[in-house]
Amino acid sequence: MRKTRKAAAVLTAFAMAAVSAVPAMADEIKDLYDYELQSREIETWNVLYSQLATDLQVLTNLYDGLLESDEYGKLVPAVAESWETEDNGITWTFHLRQGVKWVDQNGNEKGEVTAQDFLTGLEWVLNFHKNDATNTAMPMEMIQGAEDYYNMTSELDADAGLALTAESPEFADTVGIKQSMIIHYSIPV
Repeated sequence: MRKTRKAAAVLTAFAMAAVSAVPAMADEIKDLYDYELQSREIETWNVLYSQLATDLQVLTNLYDGLLESDEYGKLVPAVAESWETEDNGITWTFHLRQGVKWVDQNGNEKGEVTAQDFLTGLEWVLNFHKNDATNTAMPMEMIQGAEDYYNMTSELDADAGLALTAESPEFADTVGIKQSMIIHYSIPV
């Protein structure tokens, strides 16, 4: 009986020492490498269209959004240098960083990133005829008028739907996002 208790005490002490050593080992990890196998090639370069984790693990390292998450999951500035809400999270204003450039695959500057670029991407996502209804769930749930615009484009013939742009009155009036160097998003209540 004594040997059993002694063995149990030793095992318990060993287990506790092993558990308490885990955070110390985690602090020693300096580099984490993630990679893609050749057999898991990405299927598209269009970050607005893809829904596959394989694609997004690569593509999210090539594009900046308005915000990004830091290593702790906290939202931090990316293309938007600041953001705020004045009505408890119903309408959001994003202030874009000046001097952000579009570049090609060789690093050549192609132009300044503007608020209009984000609206063009959003119009493309919400236009039934442009993206085959891919990745529409989140904007339709989070942006006032987004579902109405999607439904409106789905009722148009393909030529009329493809002719719409972010500058079209149908998009501006339905979705209601204002732009300059500031982007205002309204969330449905």
